Amino acid sequence: MLKARACAVSGTRENAAIPGALVLTPALEFEHALTLADLARLDAKTDATRLSGRLIVVWSGLGGLSDEGLLDAKAEGAASDAPAGDRGIGCTVDAPAGMAGVPLRVSVGAAEEADPPEGGWVEAHAWPIALDEEGAPAKVLRIWTPERAQADPALARCVQALADHAAAVECAVTAIGERLRLPSKYGDVLRHAARLHDAGKAAERWQDAFAAPRQGRPYAKTAARRVDQARLDGYRHEFGSLAEATRDPALSDLPDHLCDLALHLIAAHHGRARPVIETNGAPLMPSTAEELARETTLRLARLQQRWGPWGLAWWEALLRCADAAASAALEKG
Repeated sequence: MLKARACAVSGTRENAAIPGALVLTPALEFEHALTLADLARLDAKTDATRLSGRLIVVWSGLGGLSDEGLLDAKAEGAASDAPAGDRGIGCTVDAPAGMAGVPLRVSVGAAEEADPPEGGWVEAHAWPIALDEEGAPAKVLRIWTPERAQADPALARCVQALADHAAAVECAVTAIGERLRLPSKYGDVLRHAARLHDAGKAAERWQDAFAAPRQGRPYAKTAARRVDQARLDGYRHEFGSLAEATRDPALSDLPDHLCDLALHLIAAHHGRARPVIETNGAPLMPSTAEELARETTLRLARLQQRWGPWGLAWWEALLRCADAAASAALEKG
């Protein structure tokens, strides 16, 4: 059905390049986007397996929904029961009785002008789809969720100071290390990584984009419902954390191979730096940022030679689990 609708609406070369669907993992994390041209080339045999178990968020302009909200390859436009700003996607709130719907909403708008849908919806993912003349996000596609657990982990039910979050993650990763009976030198690596993993959130750019309260900054968690993508400008706090960590005296005192591991855990704690990490918006000279990113890629190669790809992923998982545990504890109160 997707292929038939894509073929019907793709038309010109410009239309063919329009993002027609977003593919999310079962954990609702972004995997990749499909243009209308990609959808028009879908193959039932090869793509069925690749998309199995995935959640596909479809562009409302693709059509394919009847007025009753049912799949219909002949239907053009969006189902009439959906709210005007969210048609064709995640009509849970407005779906007809008995229709489960999809618990997501999608909107496209200016980077700095995006009010969440009413009813407690929170921004889960956002992708710039158009840039201004200076290369900053001008138009952003956002996915909203009613569940904060599925949103950006920095958008919490309550605020949390950066120092408090770092201490909570350090405590959690220490407990993990003790349960695993890790040698003390590796426990030190994990504690240093936990202490510094979110240091990049102290940047004013990040604090402003996540609407952190002015009093008491810096914060690691805010109670905002969306991110100001124009202010954030693609900045990855992990890269900022990495820059801070390279200047940390205690980390520099570690042997080179252990310092390498700690720096990688910091850079990769949200899945980046394998092998590249974005440098946008970092408070560094461009040449410094490029060199730091280059060294990040080389560091990954060195560590994979030492630990192997799965061994290194295991180390990454320890910090990520501690981070998730600390965030979950905050949500539970």
